[in-house]
Amino acid sequence: MKKYILYLIPALVVGCNNHQKTGKKISFPNESRSTNGIKKDPIAINDTVKFLIPELEDDSLEFSKSDLQKVLKYHPELSPNEISQRPDETYASRNCNNDTNGDQIWLFFGSEQGRDLYYELYAYFLSRKNQNAELIKQRDTLIKLFRDINKIMMYVNDGGTYYGHQYKRILGYAEYALYVSKNNNYFVKNYSISKQKAIYIQSLKQFINDELANNYNYLKTERIKVKRTLSKTVTEIDGLITNYFYLQSAMEFQYSNY
Repeated sequence: MKKYILYLIPALVVGCNNHQKTGKKISFPNESRSTNGIKKDPIAINDTVKFLIPELEDDSLEFSKSDLQKVLKYHPELSPNEISQRPDETYASRNCNNDTNGDQIWLFFGSEQGRDLYYELYAYFLSRKNQNAELIKQRDTLIKLFRDINKIMMYVNDGGTYYGHQYKRILGYAEYALYVSKNNNYFVKNYSISKQKAIYIQSLKQFINDELANNYNYLKTERIKVKRTLSKTVTEIDGLITNYFYLQSAMEFQYSNY
Protein backbone atom coordinates (compact mmCIF):
# COMPACT_ATOMS: atom_id res chain seq x y z
CA MET A 1 0.00 0.00 0.00
CA LYS A 2 1.34 3.41 -0.96
CA LYS A 3 1.47 5.91 1.85
CA TYR A 4 2.01 9.62 1.45
CA ILE A 5 2.82 11.20 4.78
CA LEU A 6 2.35 14.96 4.97
CA TYR A 7 5.64 15.69 6.63
CA LEU A 8 7.45 13.89 3.82
CA ILE A 9 5.99 15.90 0.94
CA PRO A 10 7.60 19.35 0.84
CA ALA A 11 8.08 18.83 -2.91
CA LEU A 12 4.36 19.27 -3.38
CA VAL A 13 4.75 23.03 -3.49
CA VAL A 14 6.43 24.96 -6.27
CA GLY A 15 5.05 28.44 -5.77
CA CYS A 16 2.24 30.56 -4.43
CA ASN A 17 0.08 33.13 -6.13
CA ASN A 18 -1.47 35.87 -4.11
CA HIS A 19 -4.73 35.22 -5.94
CA GLN A 20 -4.94 32.26 -6.30
CA LYS A 21 -14.89 2.13 -2.94
CA THR A 22 -12.90 2.59 0.07
CA GLY A 23 -10.03 4.84 -0.49
CA LYS A 24 -8.06 7.53 1.19
CA LYS A 25 -8.07 7.17 4.90
CA ILE A 26 -7.24 10.16 7.05
CA SER A 27 -6.69 9.25 10.65
CA PHE A 28 -5.72 11.33 13.64
CA PRO A 29 -3.77 9.97 16.60
CA ASN A 30 -5.18 10.50 20.06
CA GLU A 31 -3.16 13.53 21.04
CA SER A 32 -3.83 16.75 22.87
CA ARG A 33 -5.35 19.51 20.81
CA SER A 34 -3.73 22.91 20.66
CA THR A 35 -5.94 25.94 20.15
CA ASN A 36 -3.12 28.41 19.63
CA GLY A 37 -4.12 30.46 16.60
CA ILE A 38 -6.75 27.90 15.58
CA LYS A 39 -10.48 28.32 15.78
CA LYS A 40 -12.22 25.42 17.45
CA ASP A 41 -13.76 23.00 14.98
CA PRO A 42 -15.93 19.89 15.30
CA ILE A 43 -13.02 17.46 14.86
CA ALA A 44 -13.02 14.64 17.38
CA ILE A 45 -9.80 13.53 19.06
CA ASN A 46 -9.98 10.08 17.45
CA ASP A 47 -11.60 11.31 14.25
CA THR A 48 -11.26 9.12 11.17
CA VAL A 49 -12.68 9.74 7.71
CA LYS A 50 -12.61 7.64 4.55
CA PHE A 51 -12.84 9.47 1.27
CA LEU A 52 -14.76 7.33 -1.19
CA ILE A 53 -12.29 7.16 -4.05
CA PRO A 54 -13.09 4.30 -6.44
CA GLU A 55 -10.10 2.46 -7.90
CA LEU A 56 -7.67 3.90 -5.34
CA GLU A 57 -8.05 1.26 -2.65
CA ASP A 58 -4.29 0.78 -2.44
CA ASP A 59 -3.49 4.42 -1.70
CA SER A 60 -3.43 5.84 1.79
CA LEU A 61 -2.99 9.42 2.90
CA GLU A 62 -2.28 9.93 6.57
CA PHE A 63 -2.39 13.13 8.59
CA SER A 64 -1.30 13.59 12.17
CA LYS A 65 -3.53 15.72 14.35
CA SER A 66 -0.76 18.30 14.64
CA ASP A 67 -0.59 18.57 10.83
CA LEU A 68 -4.33 19.22 10.72
CA GLN A 69 -3.88 21.91 13.35
CA LYS A 70 -1.19 23.53 11.22
CA VAL A 71 -3.47 23.48 8.19
CA LEU A 72 -6.18 25.33 10.12
CA LYS A 73 -3.66 27.70 11.67
CA TYR A 74 -2.38 28.93 8.31
CA HIS A 75 -5.62 28.33 6.39
CA PRO A 76 -8.53 29.29 8.65
CA GLU A 77 -10.70 29.52 5.52
CA LEU A 78 -10.82 25.70 5.66
CA SER A 79 -12.45 25.67 9.06
CA PRO A 80 -15.85 23.93 8.93
CA ASN A 81 -17.22 27.05 10.59
CA GLU A 82 -15.82 29.27 7.82
CA ILE A 83 -16.21 27.38 4.54
CA SER A 84 -19.01 28.86 2.46
CA GLN A 85 -17.51 29.22 -1.02
CA ARG A 86 -16.74 26.83 -3.84
CA PRO A 87 -13.38 25.06 -3.61
CA ASP A 88 -11.91 27.13 -6.47
CA GLU A 89 -12.80 30.39 -4.74
CA THR A 90 -11.66 29.11 -1.36
CA TYR A 91 -8.32 28.04 -2.82
CA ALA A 92 -7.85 31.41 -4.52
CA SER A 93 -8.43 33.22 -1.22
CA ARG A 94 -6.06 31.03 0.80
CA ASN A 95 -3.27 32.47 2.91
CA CYS A 96 -0.07 32.84 0.87
CA ASN A 97 2.02 34.39 3.65
CA ASN A 98 5.55 33.01 3.52
CA ASP A 99 5.98 33.34 7.28
CA THR A 100 5.28 29.84 8.58
CA ASN A 101 7.67 30.04 11.51
CA GLY A 102 9.70 27.09 10.26
CA ASP A 103 6.74 24.88 9.41
CA GLN A 104 6.80 22.78 6.25
CA ILE A 105 6.44 24.47 2.88
CA TRP A 106 3.66 22.06 1.83
CA LEU A 107 1.33 24.32 3.81
CA PHE A 108 1.30 26.74 0.85
CA PHE A 109 -0.37 24.17 -1.48
CA GLY A 110 1.08 26.12 -4.40
CA SER A 111 1.85 23.35 -6.91
CA GLU A 112 -0.74 21.43 -8.90
CA GLN A 113 -0.28 18.44 -6.57
CA GLY A 114 -0.47 20.76 -3.60
CA ARG A 115 -3.72 22.13 -4.96
CA ASP A 116 -5.05 18.56 -5.24
CA LEU A 117 -4.26 18.06 -1.56
CA TYR A 118 -5.92 21.37 -0.65
CA TYR A 119 -9.16 20.29 -2.36
CA GLU A 120 -9.08 16.95 -0.55
CA LEU A 121 -8.65 18.72 2.78
CA TYR A 122 -11.40 21.15 1.80
CA ALA A 123 -13.67 18.14 1.21
CA TYR A 124 -12.76 16.63 4.55
CA PHE A 125 -13.36 19.76 6.61
CA LEU A 126 -16.60 20.65 4.81
CA SER A 127 -17.81 17.07 5.25
CA ARG A 128 -17.96 17.78 8.99
CA LYS A 129 -21.11 19.77 8.14
CA ASN A 130 -22.55 17.05 5.93
CA GLN A 131 -23.01 14.20 8.37
CA ASN A 132 -26.06 12.02 7.88
CA ALA A 133 -26.90 8.79 6.07
CA GLU A 134 -28.67 10.49 3.16
CA LEU A 135 -25.78 12.85 2.49
CA ILE A 136 -23.27 10.01 2.62
CA LYS A 137 -25.21 8.22 -0.11
CA GLN A 138 -25.49 11.41 -2.15
CA ARG A 139 -21.75 12.06 -1.75
CA ASP A 140 -20.92 8.68 -3.25
CA THR A 141 -23.28 9.27 -6.15
CA LEU A 142 -21.90 12.75 -6.89
CA ILE A 143 -18.32 11.55 -6.85
CA LYS A 144 -19.16 8.76 -9.30
CA LEU A 145 -21.16 11.14 -11.48
CA PHE A 146 -18.46 13.83 -11.64
CA ARG A 147 -15.73 11.27 -12.28
CA ASP A 148 -17.71 9.74 -15.11
CA ILE A 149 -17.99 13.17 -16.71
CA ASN A 150 -14.26 13.73 -16.18
CA LYS A 151 -13.58 10.36 -17.81
CA ILE A 152 -15.55 11.30 -20.91
CA MET A 153 -13.70 14.59 -21.26
CA MET A 154 -10.36 12.86 -20.76
CA TYR A 155 -11.03 10.35 -23.54
CA VAL A 156 -12.31 12.81 -26.13
CA ASN A 157 -9.39 15.17 -25.44
CA ASP A 158 -6.67 12.49 -25.54
CA GLY A 159 -5.94 12.64 -21.83
CA GLY A 160 -3.64 15.08 -20.06
CA THR A 161 -2.63 15.95 -16.51
CA TYR A 162 -5.68 18.18 -16.00
CA TYR A 163 -8.00 15.18 -15.77
CA GLY A 164 -5.79 13.44 -13.25
CA HIS A 165 -5.85 16.52 -11.04
CA GLN A 166 -9.60 16.85 -11.52
CA TYR A 167 -10.07 13.25 -10.41
CA LYS A 168 -8.79 14.22 -6.96
CA ARG A 169 -10.32 17.71 -6.80
CA ILE A 170 -13.75 16.27 -7.55
CA LEU A 171 -13.95 15.44 -3.84
CA GLY A 172 -14.14 19.17 -3.14
CA TYR A 173 -16.67 19.88 -5.89
CA ALA A 174 -18.92 17.05 -4.72
CA GLU A 175 -18.78 18.14 -1.08
CA TYR A 176 -19.70 21.72 -1.97
CA ALA A 177 -22.65 20.49 -4.04
CA LEU A 178 -23.87 18.59 -0.98
CA TYR A 179 -23.41 21.64 1.20
CA VAL A 180 -25.54 23.94 -0.98
CA SER A 181 -28.23 21.29 -1.41
CA LYS A 182 -29.03 20.96 2.29
CA ASN A 183 -32.42 22.40 3.18
CA ASN A 184 -32.58 23.94 -0.28
CA ASN A 185 -36.05 23.65 -1.79
CA TYR A 186 -34.71 24.70 -5.19
CA PHE A 187 -33.66 21.11 -5.81
CA VAL A 188 -37.04 19.66 -4.82
CA LYS A 189 -39.23 19.25 -7.89
CA ASN A 190 -42.65 17.63 -7.96
CA TYR A 191 -42.55 16.95 -11.68
CA SER A 192 -40.77 14.31 -13.73
CA ILE A 193 -37.26 15.18 -14.90
CA SER A 194 -37.23 12.41 -17.50
CA LYS A 195 -37.41 14.74 -20.53
CA GLN A 196 -34.76 17.12 -19.18
CA LYS A 197 -32.50 14.19 -18.36
CA ALA A 198 -33.06 12.67 -21.79
CA ILE A 199 -31.93 15.91 -23.42
CA TYR A 200 -28.79 16.02 -21.27
CA ILE A 201 -27.93 12.36 -21.91
CA GLN A 202 -28.49 12.82 -25.63
CA SER A 203 -26.24 15.89 -25.58
CA LEU A 204 -23.46 13.79 -24.03
CA LYS A 205 -23.88 11.10 -26.69
CA GLN A 206 -23.84 13.68 -29.48
CA PHE A 207 -20.79 15.39 -27.98
CA ILE A 208 -18.90 12.08 -27.87
CA ASN A 209 -19.88 11.22 -31.46
CA ASP A 210 -18.85 14.62 -32.80
CA GLU A 211 -15.56 14.75 -30.90
CA LEU A 212 -14.47 11.23 -31.80
CA ALA A 213 -15.44 11.66 -35.46
CA ASN A 214 -13.05 14.62 -35.65
CA ASN A 215 -10.29 13.24 -33.43
CA TYR A 216 -7.57 11.93 -35.74
CA ASN A 217 -5.24 10.98 -32.89
CA TYR A 218 -7.23 7.75 -32.62
CA LEU A 219 -7.05 5.05 -35.24
CA LYS A 220 -10.41 3.95 -36.58
CA THR A 221 -10.29 0.75 -34.54
CA GLU A 222 -9.36 2.74 -31.44
CA ARG A 223 -12.27 5.12 -31.94
CA ILE A 224 -14.67 2.19 -31.98
CA LYS A 225 -13.27 0.91 -28.68
CA VAL A 226 -13.33 4.36 -27.07
CA LYS A 227 -16.89 4.96 -28.24
CA ARG A 228 -17.95 1.62 -26.78
CA THR A 229 -16.28 2.47 -23.46
CA LEU A 230 -17.84 5.91 -23.26
CA SER A 231 -21.24 4.55 -24.23
CA LYS A 232 -21.11 2.44 -21.06
CA THR A 233 -20.06 5.51 -19.08
CA VAL A 234 -23.02 7.51 -20.38
CA THR A 235 -25.32 4.63 -19.45
CA GLU A 236 -23.92 4.75 -15.93
CA ILE A 237 -24.48 8.51 -15.77
CA ASP A 238 -28.06 7.96 -16.92
CA GLY A 239 -28.59 5.53 -14.05
CA LEU A 240 -26.97 7.82 -11.46
CA ILE A 241 -29.18 10.80 -12.31
CA THR A 242 -32.35 9.93 -10.42
CA ASN A 243 -33.49 13.41 -9.38
CA TYR A 244 -33.24 17.09 -10.22
CA PHE A 245 -30.36 17.65 -7.79
CA TYR A 246 -28.12 15.14 -9.55
CA LEU A 247 -29.10 16.47 -12.98
CA GLN A 248 -28.32 20.09 -12.08
CA SER A 249 -25.13 19.11 -10.29
CA ALA A 250 -23.89 17.12 -13.29
CA MET A 251 -24.60 19.93 -15.74
CA GLU A 252 -23.06 22.61 -13.53
CA PHE A 253 -19.93 20.53 -12.93
CA GLN A 254 -19.51 19.77 -16.63
CA TYR A 255 -20.09 23.25 -17.97
CA SER A 256 -17.99 24.91 -15.25
CA ASN A 257 -14.93 22.74 -15.67
CA TYR A 258 -14.66 21.61 -19.30
